[in-house]
Amino acid sequence: MRQPFYSGVTAQNWDTPRDIDGGALVDFYGVYWTKEHPDEQSGGFFPAAEAEAYVRQFFTADPTETMRAHARYDAEQDAYEFTGLGGGASGRVVGAALNGDVLTLDYEVYSAADDRTVIRSGALAVALREDGGFQYMSHRVRYPKIETSATQERLDELTETYIKPLNPNGALVSRTWASVSELTADELIGFCAFNNFLELPRDFEGLYEQGPVAPAAEVEAAVTRYFAVDAAFLKTSQFYDAAADAYALPGGFGGGWTTRAFDERERDGFLIITTGVIGPDDEPDRPSRTATLTVAPQPDGGFWYESFIING
Repeated sequence: MRQPFYSGVTAQNWDTPRDIDGGALVDFYGVYWTKEHPDEQSGGFFPAAEAEAYVRQFFTADPTETMRAHARYDAEQDAYEFTGLGGGASGRVVGAALNGDVLTLDYEVYSAADDRTVIRSGALAVALREDGGFQYMSHRVRYPKIETSATQERLDELTETYIKPLNPNGALVSRTWASVSELTADELIGFCAFNNFLELPRDFEGLYEQGPVAPAAEVEAAVTRYFAVDAAFLKTSQFYDAAADAYALPGGFGGGWTTRAFDERERDGFLIITTGVIGPDDEPDRPSRTATLTVAPQPDGGFWYESFIING
């Protein structure tokens, strides 16, 4: 389980190895390489033939075509970029079943926060060979069901009010930020731009007119309605033009899977919302990635975003 887990091969569903993300397959070789070279710094490039030959040994169908199609393949060097492995969550096998020459391993993955909270589980099918070797066949991932006492109407209200403004380009829900001080001025200007709070004209690609088209006072008023930052900080953005006292606005299509509300609670005057992302293979009440969004209600009926912590 070590290599599939730490490489990200078990981060998605796949019925055939040819469906595995190419980057995860590069990291599958990377797990092996870092074990064999413990004193060498991770990072650099792996020769393509070397990495592909290794990966082919461990899967029932040759998945290396997806490796070649991945952005981490450098055709000039005929090599794969390796930037090191992530960490944090831990996992272990909790059950096994043998059916003929197919071994199915059931496992759980635990949150890095407490090493007890299950953030996902799954089943990895392994084909056992007569020579004592093995190959990975398929994988299914399953996420915990989120229990809530909130009605669907209330969850929809939470999504519309607090989460929808964060969704348009996805930047503010794609990473953890423990406080507003961890956000950049560019990200906050992007928040304003992708929501089009100023209702400025955009073309069919979602792009604004080039140049500083958005008056600074209006942009700053829109952002500070949602975040406890000041105008001086926002003016550090690369999008600010001091001569025009205005901002250029990034545009285009952004986002991806949509984040929505799954539960809520109050604590010390803050509203704590459990959010989740439902992917194409996920069950409606089992989001593939959950996070905790904290907002601070304001006396005027508005609110400020306080933090967004991705679980696991």
